[in-house]
Amino acid sequence: GLVILAVGVLPIALAGQDVSIPTLLAGLALVGVGLGLASPALQTSGVEAVESDQAGSAAGLYSTSRYLGSITGSAIIGGILGASDMDVDGLSLVFLLSFVAAVVAAVVSLGLRGRAPVSTA
Repeated sequence: GLVILAVGVLPIALAGQDVSIPTLLAGLALVGVGLGLASPALQTSGVEAVESDQAGSAAGLYSTSRYLGSITGSAIIGGILGASDMDVDGLSLVFLLSFVAAVVAAVVSLGLRGRAPVSTA
């Protein structure tokens, strides 16, 4: 899911002011699909990484972290857009940073794939 997200964000970031409507729509569609595929897998891996009696706490921590990340990310994006001279240049930077974040998250998640879930027995 994170790789699909990165593939969707990159053409938008690279196009800058010359981004076409079809490129924007296709890229954002891929971002939506990527997020839709990644989110449940991330939550499941977080819950499976703890003992069964702490699964509720892990799910709550995941939810809280997701919401705090959304709030913080929105503030950062707003700051970038507000600080740039042209909105399109700021938006290109936002998409480029989103690409980098998606690639880093994908690499980290690949490192977590090899871990076995905690036994519930």
